[in-house]
Amino acid sequence: MAAQAREVDQRLQRHKDQNQQLTLSMEVLAEIAQALEQNGETAKVRRRCPSRPCPSPRADPRQQVGEAEALLHSLLDLESHVTQHITALGETKQAIGQGALAYRFDEDGQTQAEAAAIDLAADFKKTVTALAAAVPQEPAVRYRKHPKYLEFKRKVWDVSHPGEPMPDEADEELLVMRPRGETHLDLLCPITRTLLKDPVKKYVSLMVE
Repeated sequence: MAAQAREVDQRLQRHKDQNQQLTLSMEVLAEIAQALEQNGETAKVRRRCPSRPCPSPRADPRQQVGEAEALLHSLLDLESHVTQHITALGETKQAIGQGALAYRFDEDGQTQAEAAAIDLAADFKKTVTALAAAVPQEPAVRYRKHPKYLEFKRKVWDVSHPGEPMPDEADEELLVMRPRGETHLDLLCPITRTLLKDPVKKYVSLMVE
C-alpha cells in the first residue's frame, strides 16, 4: 500500500508543477500580446505621419495578438485537463488513506488487493470523465469568465484604452474597436453581414434577429 501511495503522491506533485508552469506561460503570453498590441498602435501612428516613413512589418501585430489568444485557449484547455487529474488523484490519495488498498480476503483466504487497485483505477477514470463532461463545450462560454483569459484581454485592451473600463464580457464580441476611445455596437449579422432588423443577444454573445 505504501508503494501505491507514494506513486500517487509523485503523480500529484508532477501535475501541480505542470499547473504552475502553465500559469507562468500564460502570464508571459499576456505580456507578449500586450507588446504586440503596442507595436500595432505604434505602426498606426507612423502610417498617419508621412514625414516618418516606416517599412511594412513582416507580420501584422494585431494578427499575432489573435494567434496569441488562440494559443492561450490551448493552454487553458490543458490547464483544465491537468486540474481534472489533480482532483481525481486527490480523491485516490484520500481513498488510499482510508484503507482502500488494505488487504482483503475472500472465503478461500485469497487476497483481493489487486481487485481493490483495479477499482481505484476505475474510480479515477470516472472522476476525470465526469469533470471533463462538466466543462462547457462552447468556447465563448468556456473561456470568457476565466481569470487568466480576462487578464490577457485586459492587458491588450489597456494599450488602446488606458484608464477605460473593459466592456462587459457578454457584450465583448459585439464591440468593434475604432481609433482610441471609440467603440460601437456591431449590428450586422455575423454570417451574412447584413443589418439586423430586430437584433437580440443570445447567451453565447452573438447578435441575431
